Amino acid sequence: YQRDRNLTVVPKFKWDLQVILYPNVRSLMSKIDEIKVVSDISAGDTVCLTEAWCSDSIPDEPIKLDSYTLSRNDIG
Repeated sequence: YQRDRNLTVVPKFKWDLQVILYPNVRSLMSKIDEIKVVSDISAGDTVCLTEAWCSDSIPDEPIKLDSYTLSRNDIG
């Protein structure tokens, strides 16, 4: 069988899914070291932490994850 030279070979579709980590941490400050390790190991594209129980009195630096942009919605 001769392949028509005008045809283009299209590679098979490969899934390229985004990895989202979405843990309910119930008080981030007591678990920040564990969250940092898990986020490094899993290499998630996005990390969303719920029930972090942070207030605006907690600075960004101790809760910032390397390689991620921090966006906060603190309580009180």
